[in-house]
Amino acid sequence: MMNEIINNNNQLADGFNPEQTIDGFLRSQDVKESTKKGYRRQLRPFFKWLETIDKDNALQREDILEYKLYLKKEGKSASTINAYLTVVRKFFKWLSSKNHNINNIAEDIKNVKTSQEHKKSALIDSQVKELLDSINISTMTGKRDYAMIKTMLYLGLRTIEVSRLKIKDIEPYMGQMSISIHGKGREEKDQRMFIHEDLMKSIHDYLKAREEDDNEEDYSENDYIFISHATNRSSKQLTTRSIRRIVKKLLKGIGLNTRKYSAHSLRHTAITKADEISNNPRFTQNFARHARFDTTTRYIAERNKLENAVELKIHY
Repeated sequence: MMNEIINNNNQLADGFNPEQTIDGFLRSQDVKESTKKGYRRQLRPFFKWLETIDKDNALQREDILEYKLYLKKEGKSASTINAYLTVVRKFFKWLSSKNHNINNIAEDIKNVKTSQEHKKSALIDSQVKELLDSINISTMTGKRDYAMIKTMLYLGLRTIEVSRLKIKDIEPYMGQMSISIHGKGREEKDQRMFIHEDLMKSIHDYLKAREEDDNEEDYSENDYIFISHATNRSSKQLTTRSIRRIVKKLLKGIGLNTRKYSAHSLRHTAITKADEISNNPRFTQNFARHARFDTTTRYIAERNKLENAVELKIHY
């Protein structure tokens, strides 16, 4: 099969089928199905680009570097380019492991450098208050949005984690109300967080409104906390896309209408506030549920940047 893709001279074989090739690669990858879908999406541009180069010449390391340059010229972000390159490296590693006559020409190809600054901005306290005050909690969707925004601000949840929350995830623990989190990239719930009484009240008010509304279906403990109340999607789980859209609309409503503000800004805000309160990087890492400590340090460094900004202290 390998020789149907690249021959022993590292030349692109005639008549190869990109999708079949990707299928073969994905079958060898011990990752989740959602990750495989991402690999497929990230490999397709590479095969499309391969069709534009001279097939009579052997593929070389320089070709991968040329592909890297092509992605830059196409205006891809650094994170997107790095994701594409990561999968290309995996692909050629797989090829060379199947046929030792094929060189791993993508080995040690470096990622592009990314900015150490966050792409999204945190909110300051006055902006948080303005955001919450802007939500009309007299309506069902208003009660939902108010409780959802607070959940993100108090617990620093990602949109996927918010989407996955179920009513049964809320339960007493050690004398306090708590909620179990099904984290990003996890197969099951992997962390419990305590719920502040202010947040608990907002969630309770929303669920009570759902219970009392004649137009809403009765819910069970296995139902999702945050659902759609649109006529054609009533009682359906809010998707991550819907959550991002709702948050973005509310942020625009208070004048935060730039690319620096999004649903992730609420998580950013919560992590920044957690670090400010705890003043302990490891506690902040645990709160944020970061697998890598260096991810947490980026949030800490950003908070310290303003506090330690010597340029604001220079005066003539």
